[in-house]
Amino acid sequence: MAATIRIELVYDPHGERIHQFRNFGEDVYRALSGLASVDIAEIDAAIDCFYIRDIRKQQLGTVTKILNRLTRKHGFHDLVSVQRTDLDGGSEPA
Repeated sequence: MAATIRIELVYDPHGERIHQFRNFGEDVYRALSGLASVDIAEIDAAIDCFYIRDIRKQQLGTVTKILNRLTRKHGFHDLVSVQRTDLDGGSEPA
């Protein structure tokens, strides 16, 4: 079964980080090419979240490491939530 991860901007009270969040999403799109399905149109329209879909189980660790590196690079480590959302209606940190 393929995994899905939700990336959510959890703290942006004045909407000032939307452009930066989309730039972060574009880097995620480029970095995960071939490892997962990331919809660039979804990222370009994102206000507070986007999804990474079709992550093969054997690639989940690699995808998580890439996401951690990119959140630090963009200064979002305290501003985004990275949650695996494919678990029988629940979610857990990725």
